[in-house]
Amino acid sequence: MAESVNQQIADGLVRQQIQAGRVETTLRREVLEHLAILESDILAALTSADPTQFVLLSRRRREVDALMRQDIDPLVQERYSRIAALLDAALMRLARHEAGAIETIINSTADEQIVEEQPSERQLRAGVVNGIFPSAAKPTDLATVAADWWTRAGESLSQRISDSLTTGVALEENLVDLTRRVRGTAATAFADGLMAKGRSDAQRLLATQTTNAVNESRMAVGDRNPQRLMAVHQSILDSRTSYICLGRNGLRYSLPDHEPINHAIPYLSGPPYHPNCRSIMTIVVRDGGPVAQETTAQWLRRQGAAFQDEVLGPTRAKMFRDDRLSPRDLLAATSGRPLTLEELGA
Repeated sequence: MAESVNQQIADGLVRQQIQAGRVETTLRREVLEHLAILESDILAALTSADPTQFVLLSRRRREVDALMRQDIDPLVQERYSRIAALLDAALMRLARHEAGAIETIINSTADEQIVEEQPSERQLRAGVVNGIFPSAAKPTDLATVAADWWTRAGESLSQRISDSLTTGVALEENLVDLTRRVRGTAATAFADGLMAKGRSDAQRLLATQTTNAVNESRMAVGDRNPQRLMAVHQSILDSRTSYICLGRNGLRYSLPDHEPINHAIPYLSGPPYHPNCRSIMTIVVRDGGPVAQETTAQWLRRQGAAFQDEVLGPTRAKMFRDDRLSPRDLLAATSGRPLTLEELGA
C-alpha cells in the first residue's frame, strides 16, 4: 500500500533532521577546538602567575583572585562570546537552508504549491537567535536566549576554576596539582578536570540550541503558510526519551496559533522542552493522511538498504541489519559523520 502524503513528507523531514545532526557534529568540533585554545590559555596564565610560589596563605589567595580577575575571567568571557557568535551565525544559515528544504519537500511531495511564502530573515532570527529555550543545566531554570546561556556557561566555568584554585592553594598544593585541577589527569583521559565539565556543558548546550534552530525554522515556515498545514510533535523513541516528550509524541497543533488539535496538551514554547531535547515539530498537510509513530530503528528499516548504507556507512549499516547496533549506537552513527554548512548547501 502506498504511503500517505504526510508520511512521505515526514520521511523527508527526518532525513533533513539527520543532516542537521551531522552539521551539529561539525559545529561540536569547532566548539571543542575553541575550548581547547581556552584551556591552553588558562594553563599558560596559571603557570605565569603561579600563586603557589608564595608562603603566606593570604598572599596565595590574593594571587588567585588577581589571576582570575585580570587573566582567566577575561579569557573565558572572550572565548565564550566567540562561540556564541559563531553558533548564532551558523545556526541562522542552517535555519535558512531548513526553511527552503521544507518548502521543497512539502510542495514536491504534495505535487502542488502548498508552501507559498518563506519566513523573513527577521522572523527566522526571532526564533533562532532571539528565541528562548531551557537551560543546558536543568529544565527548571528560567529560559533565555542562546547568547545568554553561553555567557552563563562561561561564568559558571570561571567560578568553578576560582573555587578550585582557592581550595588548592589552601591545601598547599603545588603548580602541577593546580594544573591537574584544571586539565585533569591522563589516567582518566582528562575527564576529571574542570575543563571536561566545561566541554560537557558546551556540547549539551549546542545540542539544545541546534534543536531550537531546526524547530523554529520549521514552525516559521508553517506559520507563514497556515491555510492547509499543521504541526505534529515527533519524538525520538528510545529509553532516553523524556516523559514530557514521550507524552507529546504524535500530537498535532494548529498553525499559526499552535493550539492543540483533539487534545489538551499545550504547545508552550515548543521543542526543545528540556536540555538535550531531541524532539522536533514536523510540518504536514491537514488532509495528507497519517504519520507513523516509530522508533529510529523502525524508521530506518523502512528506508531500505541503499539509504542505510548512505547514512550509516556500509559496515555500520550491515551491523544495523544484523541487529548488532544498540539504539544509542544507531543515533550516534546517523549523525556521526561531520557535514559542513557548505557541503549542506547552506
